[in-house]
Amino acid sequence: MSTNKRKLKRTRTISNQLTIDEGLRIVTQIKTLEGLSEGTIQLYRIVFNDLKVFFGNDKLLNEIDLNDARSFFSWQLHEKVLHDNSNIRQIKNQGVQASSANTYLIKLRAAFNLLLKEGLLETNVFVEIKNIKFQKKKIKTLSIEEIKRILNAFDQTYYSQYRSYVLLYTLFDSMGRIQEILHLMESDIDFERRAITFQKTKNKCFRIVPISKKTCQMLQTLIMENKETFDTDLVFVTNHGNPLKPDTFRTHVNRILKEKEIDIDFHPHLLRHSASQMFLEQSGNIKVLQVLLGHSDLSITSRVYAHVLDSTLIEQHNQFAPIKRLEEHKEKIVKRKQK
Repeated sequence: MSTNKRKLKRTRTISNQLTIDEGLRIVTQIKTLEGLSEGTIQLYRIVFNDLKVFFGNDKLLNEIDLNDARSFFSWQLHEKVLHDNSNIRQIKNQGVQASSANTYLIKLRAAFNLLLKEGLLETNVFVEIKNIKFQKKKIKTLSIEEIKRILNAFDQTYYSQYRSYVLLYTLFDSMGRIQEILHLMESDIDFERRAITFQKTKNKCFRIVPISKKTCQMLQTLIMENKETFDTDLVFVTNHGNPLKPDTFRTHVNRILKEKEIDIDFHPHLLRHSASQMFLEQSGNIKVLQVLLGHSDLSITSRVYAHVLDSTLIEQHNQFAPIKRLEEHKEKIVKRKQK
């Protein structure tokens, strides 16, 4: 018998029966354990559902090749029917925006990478798909006059309208995201120092932001009214004391604006963008704005508000450029010589 021992190479066994539903179950389970937000988990559900719509229920994930992946994103951009499950839609819009398709692409890359590491796939075809290039649009913002019109539309003698009025004020003053503000508890507000702490944030890191005296006073009043009627520590609730949802708030605001014949399509992020733009236009420090907004990286703040930075840069340059001082100095010399 030979004394030589053969070394056996271990190989991974790749499952070739991974369905789209099973892939989604594994991805959402792991991503949930990693502490990702419900909003992020929902994005995974949306994009896996799109895979089912495009490929059908019988398509296995390991059967998706590069051509399939390209065809899928072509469908996303040009053929996908939006709001297909809505009972109130009047027009079927087709195709998602390039920015949305890029978001789905990022999620598919991450999902397939995870399944690859778990030994359930051999390749990740979505890493071969490049991000879609598109012309970035200037973010929409509101003017001071428009914000005043929105606030003045609310009858503060009604609880729901006063609550929405305070929420609008808090959104604009704190520059917070709607989900962050709707999770506010009474204990998150420091009335003495006039600051609020956002506990439920996008990047999982709490942050403290200052607020004005008026916002503090309105929050105090709202909390007192809540205590008289509801058994909750939440600051913003429905007429029945239940947690207020972003869609419910947005629908309520737009209904009030429509009743007052104010032609503004409101969404909560409008106030965050508007406040940020005004902050920069008044020469606010962009690094301070980054902290206030809760952006993990300064490049995010710079990219989103690039158009504001450009216009502010021009104004600041026109006002403080060294060449201006040089020209002013020359003019003084000329005037002296002329005397």
